[in-house]
Amino acid sequence: MITFDKLFIGGQWRHAVTYLRSGRRDQPAVTKADVDEAVAAARKAFDCGPWPRMSPSQRIAIIEKFNQLHADRATQFAGLVTSENGTPLRFNTDAQPGVAAQTDAYIRAAKSFEWEQRGGGDAATTLTVREPIGVVAGIVPWNAPQYLAMAKAIPALLAGCTLVLKPSPETALDGALFADIFTEAGLPEGAFGSVGLSEYLEYKAIAV
Repeated sequence: MITFDKLFIGGQWRHAVTYLRSGRRDQPAVTKADVDEAVAAARKAFDCGPWPRMSPSQRIAIIEKFNQLHADRATQFAGLVTSENGTPLRFNTDAQPGVAAQTDAYIRAAKSFEWEQRGGGDAATTLTVREPIGVVAGIVPWNAPQYLAMAKAIPALLAGCTLVLKPSPETALDGALFADIFTEAGLPEGAFGSVGLSEYLEYKAIAV
């Protein structure tokens, strides 16, 4: 059983600002105040934290570790997505290698990307440096949550931006597990945030 009633903001699991009464329990709700808090934490991490100041190779190493940790939990993710949106378990199981391959493609692109370019002739030399731009918002629909979340999160993080992910309420647990795996991989505090909350507080994992 996975219980999900908090938001991941500034590297910590926090209670939502607002809770709505639902049956016997208080249901957390994402409000503007929660989003503002998440963006402020991501902005602080961008302005003052180490992530944008790491070298591309350092960021790549952390994302590579994330990809391996994510792949190690493929069975859990397949069952989780089936529990959330009802897609067939076999489909979700078969899709897991594709999720890892997609992230690996972004990693390969980052390794070959010219983060710095020198140009000019004999009289002058120019240096063009690609730098992160700030906080990225990733809004993810329910139908292919892992593919679409990673398509937004991985390129932004590899570029050195910080990220606030907004999963769909129907598949919000993906964002919760991503937060744990990014933390385990060594992503600095505040570089990733998730403000998605599930329509349900608990999911029972499907046995596979």
